[in-house]
Amino acid sequence: MKFYKSICSATAALFVFLALRLLLTPVAFAASMGLEPSVATSVLLRRAAMFMVGLAVLTFCARSLQDLQARRCVCLSAAVTLLGLACMGTYERLMGTVNASIFIAIGIESVLGLAFLMLLLRRPDKA
Repeated sequence: MKFYKSICSATAALFVFLALRLLLTPVAFAASMGLEPSVATSVLLRRAAMFMVGLAVLTFCARSLQDLQARRCVCLSAAVTLLGLACMGTYERLMGTVNASIFIAIGIESVLGLAFLMLLLRRPDKA
């Protein structure tokens, strides 16, 4: 339970950080990834910030869940989201769409995603 709570807390903090960056500095965020800032980019990034807020609230509130099935659902959802982001970041880097700064995001997303996957695959008495 302690590892689960720690991973949920770390993920909530990450999503809050990302939401603030996307919401408050979308142009700088896009530029830092090597993307061409535009009105469309800013609109999409600010909208994506709201998804990050929702995920932050979900993972923060899920920290103290006692129900094993509910925790497993959170783990599955978080693992799919984080590993999906890592895969998309890798793809975009291979396509040359983004610069090497994406590797920081890929690393963090992979570690957290694999941690949630590990929790999901644990025996019920160990979760």
